[in-house]
Amino acid sequence: SWIAPDGCRDLICHQAPSAPPRWFVSDLDDHARTVVLAAGHTAAGWRLRPGTAIETDALLASLRGCEPDADVVQARLADFASVPAAVAEAIAALTDAGGSTGEASSTHRVTAAAADLGVAPRTLRRLLLSATGRPPSFWLMLVRARRAGRALAGAASLAAVAHAHGYADQ
Repeated sequence: SWIAPDGCRDLICHQAPSAPPRWFVSDLDDHARTVVLAAGHTAAGWRLRPGTAIETDALLASLRGCEPDADVVQARLADFASVPAAVAEAIAALTDAGGSTGEASSTHRVTAAAADLGVAPRTLRRLLLSATGRPPSFWLMLVRARRAGRALAGAASLAAVAHAHGYADQ
């Protein structure tokens, strides 16, 4: 499977034949990657919202030996994962400021998002770096890519979609 960066981390259960389930939390992807499962192996995953803070060691310890049961996993995620309100607000502000075209610079959009939040752009950057390990520019890039991806489902040509979303080529 081809995995595109989407700003989310995932809780994944990998099961090999005749082996106990192996649980892990994915990294936040910066680039697309390909995941290949060997024959007979299965994987189940739970997508976490962008900016989710995870008590990874405690979460994985609580799932050790568990089968991938949705009710159990949701309960454990409620105990060990959450999105801090300030981070959710920051990402939402960047999404709103992201625009669909390249008409405004990344710096301008970060400044606009920070103003909407009532903080300085530097404060917004520090918040996102400390909470997610990624700067505001990363989140703006994802906003642009997601909007362009949604536009691909329409009737517009690849060149038109690329131009409308500020990409140099299709």
